[in-house]
Amino acid sequence: MPPQPYDELWRKIVEIHNHTKVHLIYCEERGIDHNTFIQPRNELCNALEHIVRAKCNELGMGESGKVAADNYERDSLDKALGHEYRAFFDVCDWLSIILREEIQNALGAYTPEVIQKVIPDYYSGIRPQLDGIPLQIAEIRAKKDIKGDVLSEVREYDVILSQIKRFRAGISAKIPALEEVKKGEERKKLWIAIGFLCTALLGAILKGIWDWSHR
Repeated sequence: MPPQPYDELWRKIVEIHNHTKVHLIYCEERGIDHNTFIQPRNELCNALEHIVRAKCNELGMGESGKVAADNYERDSLDKALGHEYRAFFDVCDWLSIILREEIQNALGAYTPEVIQKVIPDYYSGIRPQLDGIPLQIAEIRAKKDIKGDVLSEVREYDVILSQIKRFRAGISAKIPALEEVKKGEERKKLWIAIGFLCTALLGAILKGIWDWSHR
């Protein structure tokens, strides 16, 4: 099939839209409340409006038939791309913050010793990568430009967000083991405390016996 008008624009719109949809579905499946965060959905609605305008023009379905302006369809698709682009960044910014907070909160109940035993590479690998993610995101946002290489920026951010998702899933899977090791450490501390107490009591008893026998 020969290339159609605006194929490249359509490819950008479709790819960015699909990335955004994946992240929104992820939120729904995990029960993350995104109903109050309406900006991405507003952007998607606006994108759809411009897409329909472009198609309406192509089909000659406007009130006066086909719109005379040669660039009308391209301008409409450009605007749709801008809305899709902003929707993607809004979702990723919001979700990356939520996931990093979830990771921090999930591990906040455990000591570094417990975390190290269950997730040996957390402090040497995972944590440094998580700490570096805000800088990576900031660099992407600094070069964010709808007139630039939008797909490169979107793909780069998508890789980062997918990585955060994997970290979150991996840590969630380790929670039972973290709990078990935590309880084990608590039992060990309890037995140590009981041992000290017994030693102190035994010492006091022996001292009492000694004092009584030497009266």
